Amino acid sequence: PDTFTMILLVVDYGTGRVGFATADTSTRLVFPLRSTEIGSRDEAVEAVQKAAVEEKAERVIVGMPRTLRGEAGPMADNPRERRG
Repeated sequence: PDTFTMILLVVDYGTGRVGFATADTSTRLVFPLRSTEIGSRDEAVEAVQKAAVEEKAERVIVGMPRTLRGEAGPMADNPRERRG
């Protein structure tokens, strides 16, 4: 049977780095790619755009930081602020 496949770019946004992984919706597997040092929000946006094009991603997913207790971590508000 035909399976709908979508390539996702998964982003782990940090204060000094942005981490990237790809996910394939048909296999439900995630593959780590790399992390990139960033110095500003603009650099982060540029890095995400570049990675999305390189990986031919159809969607970008930004991770929501959680503590080990499952609560929102200190960086949790940042992805919400960067939504555009």
